[in-house]
Amino acid sequence: MFKEKITRNGSFVVKCTGSDEPNNSRVIWRVAFFLNGQDITDKITSWNYLNFHLKRWDLESLDGRFVYLPVEGEARLFDLVTKKVKLLSKKSLSTIEFNGNFFTDSSLVEVYTDEVIVTNLTTL
Repeated sequence: MFKEKITRNGSFVVKCTGSDEPNNSRVIWRVAFFLNGQDITDKITSWNYLNFHLKRWDLESLDGRFVYLPVEGEARLFDLVTKKVKLLSKKSLSTIEFNGNFFTDSSLVEVYTDEVIVTNLTTL
């Protein structure tokens, strides 16, 4: 079971508080988001569930500025400098289709079974 994921400097933490199965075969993780020890879940999303398959989830950008949050249905990118949330592409079946993500020097790459989405981090 996924317990938590932490940025390299420890300032941002994703804690798993359980799992749910809202309907047949759609299993998702229930989580809380913490910044410097303070719960900021409600500032990031009202739907605090992550995709279930997180083996290839890269939390933090290479420069440590962004964290990627694979929220079920619509992933988010949280800017640790500005404290702003960027909503990413909507994926209605994201918990089934999410294969992982990774960062390059200037991009976030999300990999789904049916497409690859590239977000340029320098133009946000």
